[in-house]
Amino acid sequence: MLTLATILMVLTFAVQAQQSKKNHNGLSSFEKNGKYGYVDAKGNVRIEPQYELAYDFSEGLGLVRINNKFGFVDRIGHIIIEPKYSLAISFSEGLAPVAIGGYPGKWGYIDKTGGWVIPINFDYALGFAGGFAAVKVDELWGYINKAGKTDIAPQYGNAGQFSEGLAPVSIGDKWGYIDKSGKIVIALQFDGAEPFLNGVAKVGFEYDCSHCIDGLPPTMYLTTIKYIDKKGRYVEPTPK
Repeated sequence: MLTLATILMVLTFAVQAQQSKKNHNGLSSFEKNGKYGYVDAKGNVRIEPQYELAYDFSEGLGLVRINNKFGFVDRIGHIIIEPKYSLAISFSEGLAPVAIGGYPGKWGYIDKTGGWVIPINFDYALGFAGGFAAVKVDELWGYINKAGKTDIAPQYGNAGQFSEGLAPVSIGDKWGYIDKSGKIVIALQFDGAEPFLNGVAKVGFEYDCSHCIDGLPPTMYLTTIKYIDKKGRYVEPTPK
């Protein structure tokens, strides 16, 4: 049976992988003999493998784990923010969500000096996108702005990051999309949904959740994937 600590680590890894795709800027993590380091775009080793975990650089800093705590390093491996967080997600829009107090801990947001910008108020938190961040309070997800104020009250069973003005949310077992006012603009009808990219988003049917972990990207469990545009109409996938 998975422990809560393991579930939270897997969840954070999944969120981190999605964010790295959007914010990656030059150094990528790699693993060798159970330790992680960083390479540049040409595959040259820039930071030798030495970390328990490491995630691709975002906004000039790399998220690493040392002695079971997360912190941030610069491009030559100097520790910029001391490893002291039980969980963390990479920087986006100048802030990083971090947790203290074990698993799942309590979450807030720090700046690149390690100073608290948004106090520890949340049961879970995602990175900022488009000026909003999804946060979990008392089992429900809502959205805050960069001042830490609630813009969309917690009311969703799950929620994703805003992208291109829309964010995927769920109520019950159905997903749809809201705009930044909190208005549902694409009805809650899908068994899974991802953020929009270039005007197209993945949604899914035939949802197999017999072994789901709360918070992981929904498409991990979808056996049929379809694509919609921002009006909710089915379209062909965008060529890569």
